[in-house]
Amino acid sequence: MTNQSFHIIIQLSRERSMLQEMPKEANIIVVGAGLSGLELVSELLKCGIPNVVLLESGSYDRIAHTNSYLTPRESFTFWQSPELDPDFYQPWRSDSTPHYCGLSGLRRGIGGRSRYWRGITLRMDDWALEDPIWPVGIRHDLERSWKGNIGLYEEVEKDLACWARRDLSAFRGIEEKILVDFLSHTLDSPCLPVPLARQYSLTKTGKKWCAYTPISRWMEFGGNLE
Repeated sequence: MTNQSFHIIIQLSRERSMLQEMPKEANIIVVGAGLSGLELVSELLKCGIPNVVLLESGSYDRIAHTNSYLTPRESFTFWQSPELDPDFYQPWRSDSTPHYCGLSGLRRGIGGRSRYWRGITLRMDDWALEDPIWPVGIRHDLERSWKGNIGLYEEVEKDLACWARRDLSAFRGIEEKILVDFLSHTLDSPCLPVPLARQYSLTKTGKKWCAYTPISRWMEFGGNLE
């Protein structure tokens, strides 16, 4: 394998597995090709780590955000109606209904839930980061500085804004600006649009958007299907 080799091994189903095609050796094995798994292997590739294997139990029929091939309404319905989604998987039975029921489940396949999300990039509330839940050092890395540079929150927001080719809190239209101005005046406090990590494009059917998914970043750094 070359220094930039990277394989993703897909287990098509419980009955049919492709594990016999597994490379005989690997430096790192990552389980799960969802948002976290793809981001992790993308960083490994970016750093030049060789022989990384990513295991995923779902399919790879749709390697794109749902908004790229569905209308916004269809995409939202697809998310809200898991029975329509062949990649939805709920491997448990809840004893505390309505908790962990309905939409609660896995979205198997490359990209995982990132193929469905709406791109909302809000930071955690201050109360949620207080001791003893989050150590002081973690909060410092997130909010202030990490390894002598900007905080991780700001770093990720800059990366997403670069991908989106616009400020995450930029107005998405005159109607939104009017609403935000009205709220700012009414509440006597500055208001901003909800930050969204989205790319917009014009198509024959109108303006479309897709939210960030690590799929494109993974492929940019050499990710491939084996």
